[in-house]
Parts: sequence; structure tokens; C-alpha cells
Amino acid sequence: MPTLPWEPNYRHRPIGGNIVLTADHGAWTILSPSEFAHLRAGHPSASMFADLIAKGLIRTADNGTHIEQMLTTWHAPNAIGPVLHIMVLTRRCNLQCSYCHATARPMCSSDEDLSIESAEAILDFIVTTPPHAVNVEFQGGESLLNWSTLTAAVEYGQRLSTTTGKRINFSLVTNATLLTRERIAFLRRNRVHVCTSLDGPGWLHDTHRRSNGEGTFDLVTRNMELAESLGLHIPFLSVLTRQSYPHYRAVVDFALERGAHTLCLNPVEPLGMAKARWSQVGCDCNTRLRYYRSLLDYMFEKIRQGSFVLERRFGLALDKITADSDVTFVDFRNPCGAVFGQLAYDIDGLIYPCDEARSIPGLALGTVRKHSFIEIACLPLTTKIHNSSVPHANECITCAYKPFCGVCPVLTFAASGQFEIDPSEDSKCRTNIFLFDYLFEKLVREPEDIKLVLKMKRIQRALSDAVEDGLHD
Repeated sequence: MPTLPWEPNYRHRPIGGNIVLTADHGAWTILSPSEFAHLRAGHPSASMFADLIAKGLIRTADNGTHIEQMLTTWHAPNAIGPVLHIMVLTRRCNLQCSYCHATARPMCSSDEDLSIESAEAILDFIVTTPPHAVNVEFQGGESLLNWSTLTAAVEYGQRLSTTTGKRINFSLVTNATLLTRERIAFLRRNRVHVCTSLDGPGWLHDTHRRSNGEGTFDLVTRNMELAESLGLHIPFLSVLTRQSYPHYRAVVDFALERGAHTLCLNPVEPLGMAKARWSQVGCDCNTRLRYYRSLLDYMFEKIRQGSFVLERRFGLALDKITADSDVTFVDFRNPCGAVFGQLAYDIDGLIYPCDEARSIPGLALGTVRKHSFIEIACLPLTTKIHNSSVPHANECITCAYKPFCGVCPVLTFAASGQFEIDPSEDSKCRTNIFLFDYLFEKLVREPEDIKLVLKMKRIQRALSDAVEDGLHD
């Protein structure tokens, strides 16, 4: 057989009776079985050949530089540095959520709050990291229990922005039970983005999110409505548990009733309290993916009926295959965003590679008072986590979804004591395969559904841009 003037630069996977081809720089195409057979035999049609060269799915003597440029563009989000910085204001919490991944401490615990001095030291460290703009996210426990440090950190951060030229945006994760008019006014005035948790209708939310044995749904929704009346919109995420999966329709309908167009659904993970209570709050991966398919099907049913609604992870997967670069969302990148996309800081100034890691003491990387970002970035532990987020198992090396994958070495470590994943056992890996199979099957069998979503996303983006412009007028 004569030597071909080109070589394959793709991985492939059968999907919906066709074959999807992907490259490391995020390019892809879908071929029919006969087209793929002609390609493998070395004689693709002229139009197919030109398309594959343009996309970098085959490499020739002339397109190597173009492929390298596309690869650089694809990985551009990984070169920015940590843009998300999670500051733990307190380990205390006024709720007793049965799936708490942070293992929050009781209200009466002493010495569990971040001091103003430590918050300032954390911010001093953050401004030494490479990005020109960062987001500092307040978390807990329940962040509002340490209101004095929150306000001091915001004001100090604003002064640092002025003196350093680094833009510091602030956001707050709160259970919303302790919001008041005065606090809402401060958050709105200082443009602190606020997010809370609502797991669905009241009966479902109150299953896990309770305080002193009482459900919190009524208080949370009342405070959200107060904030809305004062000009502060509070989006919410929902934690999916063993109890909520069978009621996925109720979760979607509830979000739509409350005007949420993005479904931020976080499957409960075996961390902290959830790990100890997994048999009560978690479920096996097969069950979870079966309900996830049903949820996505129901989402498309709603979209075809004219609703603006999009499950966040599906939307991110769609972004990956429609953009020239990987997404900036740190939990769904390849490699993952640990250290180089996000850092987390506990109340003692200890630095962790990500939010999930702060419940695992052995994963502390250093402290803001003794170490620089460069020192943290060059640690063997950092290298181990980073390298493990680009899986090296044989199944991963040949997987067509490797460019789009986003596994979590920290979750793998929490479950098994090691960072390297076993694809057959890793829930993130299995979820990603399911998700991209679902997406590419949609493209093959129901492309009109994807066109509707893309149209919806364009409208949402335009509305968001208009709102942002109004905030800065």
C-alpha cells in the first residue's frame, strides 16, 4: 500500500449509527460509516479531505502549524492562572445539611471564623497571582455568620484593586437564611454576586436542608424575594440526591416557576458528611445517569414548548464543541482547574488546590503568609494533581472525548486514596462519556433540538449583555 501524504490526527467513536471524529484541539466531525471506511482506506472524497484538513483532523505537510495554533487556542483558558479564589469565612453553620461536603462545625464552636487580618493576608496573596481579573468567592460553613470579615474583605479588596490595578470581583455562597435589608443593601451596593441553594419544591428542599430539625425552604424563599424587591437577584443551585433524582420533573418545573433559565444541578459527591451518609443521600452511577437522561429529555421537551431552560453541564458541553477554546468553568476543563484555575483558602490561611480539597487536610499546599504562588504551583503535589487530571489509562488515551473530558483527581483521591482514575469506576468519567454521547446523538438524530438551544443561548447572551451594560451605565 502506497504511503499516504497525510496522517490521521483524530480519535473516533461510533455514535447514532455514524462515527464521530475528534482532535486534541477540540475539532470534530461526524462521518457516515461509508465515509469513514473510505477515509480508513486512504481515499476520502475531495470535499471530505478538504474539511478534515481545515479542521486539523488529518495532518499534512502544510497544516501542522495551523494545528499547533488551534491547540494553543484550545488550551488558552489553562494559561490564564487561577481566576477563582474561594475564601472560607467560617467553618460554622446554622444548618445541618445531611450532605454537607465542607463538614461544617456547630454554631457554638469557637475559633472557627476567619479573622480580618487573615482575610487581608489572603487578598494580598491573591493579587500576586497572574490573572489581571479574579473572582473571590466567600464560602463557609455559612458565610454570613462572619459578616464583619466579609465587609472588611470587600472594602480591602476594593482598595487593593485601586492600588494594584487588578480587578477583584466578589461573590457570596450563602444559605440565605441570615439575609437582612442592611446586608442586602451592602451586597448590592458593592456588586457582590450572591448565590444560594434551593433543592426543589419545599418538601424536597427540606428533606436535607434543615436547621434544628426544621425545614428552611420558607425562610430562604422569603429572603430571596426580599432581595429581589431591593434589586438584588439571587440565582440558586440544586443538589441532586437519592431523594431528588426520581422527581427530576419537579426539580425542572420548580426552577422554571422561579424564573431560572439555567439549571445549576450539582450531584451530591461523597465528601464530608455526604461520604459518611452515602447510603442515605447518594446513589450508584448507573441510577444517576438513567435519571440524568430522563432529565435532559424533559429539558428538551420544555425547550420545544418554548421555555428558556438549559442544564448547566449540558450547556458547557455544547460550548466545548461550538467554540475554538475550552470552557473557563474550572470543574469541567481538561486539565482540571485545580491550582491553575482556582485556589481555596481555609480560615487559618492554608491554601488548597480547589474547593473540594479543603475537606481533605492532607491536600493543603501551603499558607498565604509563608508561600508564594510560584512555590505552590511548582510543588510535586500540584504536579501530581495536574497530571492526574489528564488521564493516562489506555481507555482514556484512545477515547474520542479526551479533549472534552473533565475529571476530578481530588474526588478520585477522596474515594480511593489515589489520584489516577480508573475509567470503569470513575463517576465523572462515566458521566462525561454519557453526556457527549447524548449530545452527539442529538446532533445526528435531532439536529433541530440543538439549533433551538443555540438560538436560545444567543438570546440569553444578548439579554445578559444588555443587563451588564445597564449596570455599568
